[in-house]
Amino acid sequence: MVICAIKSWVTRVAAWMSQTVDLWILFGHHDQTVSTRCYINRHRKGWGLANRAINRAFFWQANHCYESYLADVRFAKEILKHQDGSAV
Repeated sequence: MVICAIKSWVTRVAAWMSQTVDLWILFGHHDQTVSTRCYINRHRKGWGLANRAINRAFFWQANHCYESYLADVRFAKEILKHQDGSAV
């Protein structure tokens, strides 16, 4: 139980740090991680290279950037569901 809580906290802090880098250094959106942005822009030259590099860094995941994108989509749907009270 404690290990799961620690893992969850570390994951949230890592996502926050990635969002901070995307916002302040890459001039991106405040709710988007670098990994998600790399996936969305993977067809563009520099972003495609970054997408491949990040996916290699997270070698234990089949496609980290895509999984990050899906997590952001799920989170956005949860926010919308709670905001208007209906399922998305």
